[in-house]
Amino acid sequence: MKAWQSRGVTTTLEASLALNPNAPAPTPSSLSTNELLIEVASAALNPVDITTAEMGLLSKLAYRGVYSPGVDFCGRVIAAHPTALASHPELKEGVHVFGALSFPPFPKYGTLGQFTVATVSNCVPVPAGVSPDEAAALASVGPTALGALAQVKPGAKVLINGGSGGVGTFAIQIAKVLGAVHVTTTCSATNSELCRRLGADDVLDYRSMDVVETLKSKGVMYDHIVDIVGNPELKLYENAAAYLKEGGTYVQVGVPVSLAGILSVAKRATTPRCLGGGQRRFQFLKAKIDAASLRKVGKWLQDGKLQVVIDQKFEMEDVPKAVEKLRQGRTKGKIVVNVTK
Repeated sequence: MKAWQSRGVTTTLEASLALNPNAPAPTPSSLSTNELLIEVASAALNPVDITTAEMGLLSKLAYRGVYSPGVDFCGRVIAAHPTALASHPELKEGVHVFGALSFPPFPKYGTLGQFTVATVSNCVPVPAGVSPDEAAALASVGPTALGALAQVKPGAKVLINGGSGGVGTFAIQIAKVLGAVHVTTTCSATNSELCRRLGADDVLDYRSMDVVETLKSKGVMYDHIVDIVGNPELKLYENAAAYLKEGGTYVQVGVPVSLAGILSVAKRATTPRCLGGGQRRFQFLKAKIDAASLRKVGKWLQDGKLQVVIDQKFEMEDVPKAVEKLRQGRTKGKIVVNVTK
């Protein structure tokens, strides 16, 4: 099969990638319990594709040899293990599915190859009317945004730090679907109109204002905060008592790959209030991509309650350019790769 492969990163992921036209492909006989063999139509990129590849020795231990990156996909079921069909008869040969590969352990056959192997717990049939590109772009970030907003009730006021990226564009919309009456988000002025179009009531340009001081001036108004950026220097959580109601929750999605970022999350999660910790409940979200979440966000997309924002589409031959664009950190929504035409 044709697949982008890396033997290990010495500088950047994109520099390490090589397109192998004759890469070994998974076969029906190689499938294990509850696994599906899938021909990938579209794949979507995530920052984790870069970070997990560029952790030095940790990456080498995790991947152990040649591998194809990528976890989000939409594709067609080629074969299913008997146990997969027994428990999920709808996932039969020929059905188009979307989802995300689970890790760890890190997959050998990533979604930037023509064929991959997924489990029945991490993919579902594509809803009618949803394109392969839309489904792939929804696969990880839709369920992640849903998980970050799980505690939001009708009538809530929500703050989303980082509204124009993959998770953020869905978080704005899902907050409104769940009944939020007000959504504030942060982004650059360039992306403010996009965020408003997706449902944001108030948009704060983090480049032209002090976000924390601006939030303080609004008073204690928010019931829930989702922090997708996770910048410890901003001290958004440390000052949350000035704008997040007592009993509200501050959810951090992901962590910057730096010692300061990791230490910040650890401190926020473990330091009690009496010892100088935060004054509001803190939750670090570990993204869980499961069939139930995929079905829910897929149905909302089918019903027109959500829309997918795709910044740019790339052909299979241009994957290094796609990764380079993702690295720039200015993506509106998602970057999608057309793997198989």
